[in-house]
Amino acid sequence: MKTFDREFEMRPSAARWLKTQGYLPICEMYLWHTCDFVGARFGQRVGRAIPALEKVVAVELKLTDTSGVLRQCLKNAGMVSQSYAMMPCYQVSKMTRRSLDQFDASGIGLLSVGESVEMVIEARETGNRWWKNPRHLWRRANDFGDLTGRVGMEGFRYDAQ
Repeated sequence: MKTFDREFEMRPSAARWLKTQGYLPICEMYLWHTCDFVGARFGQRVGRAIPALEKVVAVELKLTDTSGVLRQCLKNAGMVSQSYAMMPCYQVSKMTRRSLDQFDASGIGLLSVGESVEMVIEARETGNRWWKNPRHLWRRANDFGDLTGRVGMEGFRYDAQ
């Protein structure tokens, strides 16, 4: 079983999960606070214009603080289409039924990360589309680099500027 000592060790898993869901991952994006990850999904690009922004999701990473991550995700949900918490699988397996019900009742998704990422609870659509101008998201999503900020082959920058 994969263990995590620090939240940032979950970043590669979060970025991979967002990419497999069709999102461009952006690490350390400011919403109402600095969100661990924001995923942006854009439409088809035609010419040089920025394509239409279709959906934005937030992912908060936490090692142990279940109530804290739920509070953060609830605030994120006011600004994004869906909001998720990502926690280590060994922490998720220890959650009480009451904790899991709180995620479900509030519409917050829960992701369990170990060797892979498993969706425990799917986030409900909030209907929020507050991104009036997607230029900032487009720029951040297409700012090349790896988790350390160095330019890399992944095509996404995962750290805050």
